[in-house]
Amino acid sequence: MTDVPHELRDVGGVPAVWLLGDHIEDVVGESHYQSEIESVVGPKTPDGHDDDVIAWLRPEPDNAHDPNAVAVMLKSAAATFAKCGHLPRELAVAWQPLLVTLGATNGGRPVLCAGTVRGGWSRGKKSGERSVGSFGVKVDVPTIAEGRPRPATVITIDVTALARPQIQAKVEELQAQLDENYRLYGAMAVAKHAASQAELDAMRAKYGLPPRAPIALPQAPPPVPASRVKPQVSQRTATIVGVVLLVLLFGGCFACLGSSPPPGTMNGAAAPAQRAAPAKPAAKPVRR
Repeated sequence: MTDVPHELRDVGGVPAVWLLGDHIEDVVGESHYQSEIESVVGPKTPDGHDDDVIAWLRPEPDNAHDPNAVAVMLKSAAATFAKCGHLPRELAVAWQPLLVTLGATNGGRPVLCAGTVRGGWSRGKKSGERSVGSFGVKVDVPTIAEGRPRPATVITIDVTALARPQIQAKVEELQAQLDENYRLYGAMAVAKHAASQAELDAMRAKYGLPPRAPIALPQAPPPVPASRVKPQVSQRTATIVGVVLLVLLFGGCFACLGSSPPPGTMNGAAAPAQRAAPAKPAAKPVRR
């Protein structure tokens, strides 16, 4: 029997050996298996993915490039597994014989562990081009010490705490974003994000995460003396003033038009009388 921390568990209908991980390792080679990863977590989205998955660490002694290789397979909703990459070489050389032993001593069960798929975004840019991110995979495994896992101890880990490292990383990432707003905008940001902060504090309490570090809020600026406050003209006042100026302007123009000399005068003097048109001669009678 190996000393790798584990337990026997039915995982989504699959009888398996479940590794009790305590740290995160990156999977390598995911770029060659993007379509397989997409078949498990779904297509790329504008916001990308941050999905919890179940990974099968499958020994590959017949791998042509590395006989010590360990493939990482992701479990789909249909209880099938899709290859997404491999453990790094320096880990695989120690893990492969342990995985073989774990499976053989437990009726050939697959050795599974918790994992995370991140990335996988596809969104448009202002230039009209698209920004596309690849999928990345991480697994939660027991720590390797001197090429071997640490000896098993008494395990009293709740199932909900298996993904604790991922949860803590996410909480701290969100807390850093809130703290940045607090430092910039002070009490106004604290009031605006009160609901988000309460949710993060609840997650810390639920999963036993360390409390958030206190931060110093910016001091409110001193009030401006009344003598330095510039008078502000309201929009309504400015509109009224503009209308009055227009009335005065057009009123002056109408006054100028009203002072023009009346018809029939020239420079104030009476115009000479017009000559009468000559009378037309009377029509001659027509003889019948």
